[in-house]
Amino acid sequence: MLPSAIPQFAKYKYVRTFVANHLDMQFADINKMLTMVGFNFVAANFLCDIVSGVSVSLYLPAVTTRIRNGRREPFRDGDYFKALLRQYYPWEPKERKARKQTILYQVLRCPMAHALGLHEPPPQKMGISKGSPLTPDQLTEAAFSDTRPAFIPLAMTRSAKSQKWIFSVEGFWWGVIAMLKALANDANQMLKADTRFRAKTYIHTRPTSVI
Repeated sequence: MLPSAIPQFAKYKYVRTFVANHLDMQFADINKMLTMVGFNFVAANFLCDIVSGVSVSLYLPAVTTRIRNGRREPFRDGDYFKALLRQYYPWEPKERKARKQTILYQVLRCPMAHALGLHEPPPQKMGISKGSPLTPDQLTEAAFSDTRPAFIPLAMTRSAKSQKWIFSVEGFWWGVIAMLKALANDANQMLKADTRFRAKTYIHTRPTSVI
């Protein structure tokens, strides 16, 4: 399934066009990667890029400032990234979602995007896992499932012995699709996005953006 096939997007002309033009092609690539051996790091970075992009385009939180060092300041990219995950990602009841949002951004997203995965000083350990290739039937089943299938692991787990975080490409892929479904189901968010996109403002963190 590609994101534009999510039924709720069809209600919003400009949103659906944006999704079809800018998300579908990227998911076509990541879906293909999931049916092949390898691509662990590329796929992980790709999925984080998608979350980052959605967090400053389709999604706009009600509050866009936070307190830092006793002062109120505007959101930065990482704040939007974590806010989107906090509000719409399908965290399971016992997951430490605040901790995982921070780890995803600080240990995976930023280093992979800006520093070849390197950190200074050395952070908590993280491994990127991608299991056996999914079959086309499994890919379809998972994409359309509102609950995580048994063959899809949690996106992030931690080894009690090594204290190492394990990031699952398949797990995060399923979670990002579920996140998009939840966001698409939020009429308030979609109406606001549709209005922005009609005015050709696609990235709300910039004064104007025409694509």
